[in-house]
Amino acid sequence: MIDYTDSETARDLVSTVVKLLREWQLDDAEQVVLLGLPASTKGRALNRLALHGDHPLDDDFLQRAQLLLAIKNAVDSLFPFNNQAACLWVTTPNLFFDDITPARIMINEGLDGMERIINHLDGKQDWG
Repeated sequence: MIDYTDSETARDLVSTVVKLLREWQLDDAEQVVLLGLPASTKGRALNRLALHGDHPLDDDFLQRAQLLLAIKNAVDSLFPFNNQAACLWVTTPNLFFDDITPARIMINEGLDGMERIINHLDGKQDWG
């Protein structure tokens, strides 16, 4: 298990997750929602997070970060030689989700949506 109490590791995690959301070409408002930040968070604050990673790591943020990174890894395994296709998967309407993008599912449903996406990618069925 990674020790996120180490300040350098924590900064790296925050920076990596913010950069991932930018790689997926999500706008500032979408990034704020996915990161669980206050709605008043501005783009320049996201820039600082991407550059410096200074953000307190509470349980909610850690859970979001871990799910987003798991989604990235799963999508990258679908498109191992095409990073652009992997990024587009997140923002392209998906028949499995009734033509809603995986990004929109995550934004609208929060942590539940992120879990729904990773379960889909991992091939887990929601039998409950």
